Amino acid sequence: MSELKQILEKYSIHHLRNLSSKLKTIDFHAIRLSKGKLNLPAYFSEYLLVLLSGEISIQINRNSFGNLSRKSVFKEPASALFVPGNIRIEINVKKDSELAFCLSKNKNKTPVLNPYIIKPKELKARTVGEGNYERQVTDILSKDHEAEFLLVGETQSEANKWSSYPPHKHDVFVTDKETKLEEIYFYKIEKQNRFAIQCIYTDKTEISYMIHDNDVINIPKGYHPVCSPCDSKLYYLWVLSGSKRLLQYRSDEKYIE
Repeated sequence: MSELKQILEKYSIHHLRNLSSKLKTIDFHAIRLSKGKLNLPAYFSEYLLVLLSGEISIQINRNSFGNLSRKSVFKEPASALFVPGNIRIEINVKKDSELAFCLSKNKNKTPVLNPYIIKPKELKARTVGEGNYERQVTDILSKDHEAEFLLVGETQSEANKWSSYPPHKHDVFVTDKETKLEEIYFYKIEKQNRFAIQCIYTDKTEISYMIHDNDVINIPKGYHPVCSPCDSKLYYLWVLSGSKRLLQYRSDEKYIE
C-alpha cells in the first residue's frame, strides 16, 4: 500500500459495500479533516481531489496554489484539484472539510503534467433523461481536461427518481460503440437517515444494494441503475478509468421504448 493511501485511511469516512468486487484501475477514499494542516506524499499516478464540503487551501513546493470552498454537494458546484504523479501537496484546512480522492492505479506514461484547480464557475450541469429518470449531471474532470486515465463527475437526482437509466454498461471494448471502463460510485443522501437502491446486473447475475450516506460501490462490469430515496435528494460522485479515456456505453435495449 502506498504511503498516501495509508494516510488517507486514517481519516476515511466511506464504506465500501461490495468488498468482493475488486477494481484494477481505480482507488477511492473519502475523508473528513478538522482545522489544521495535512502533508500528503507523492503518489505514483494521477488523482483528483474533489472538495465535498468545507474550505481548504493548497500549497505545492511550499508555494500557495489556490483555495477551494464548498458549502455542500447539494448547494454548490464542485471545486477540485488535479494532481499528476510524483507531486507532494500540503492541505491547509480552514474549517472542517470533507474531501474525495479519486486515484488512478495506472502508472503515468506521458510526460509529467502540471497540477491545476478546477473552479465551480468552469462547471456546467446538464439535464439527462426525463420524467422519473431525470437528473443533473456535471463533468468535473472531462475528456477535455489534461489527464491520462481518469474521468470524474457527479450526478444529482430529486427524490424518487432513477438515474443511470435506461440502464447502461461499459465493460467491453467495441470500436466506436463501447469503451471498457471500471467505475466507482460514492453517495451522499441529503436526509442522511434515508437509503437509495443500487442495482448491478449482467446477463447472468442480478444484485441490489441498500445505499446509505457515504457508501461506495465498485462497478467492474454490468448495467448499474440507481434509484434515489422516496423523500430525499441523492448525490453520487462517479469515477471512471479503463481501456480509453472516453465514455461510450451500451444501453439495455429492453428498457428503451
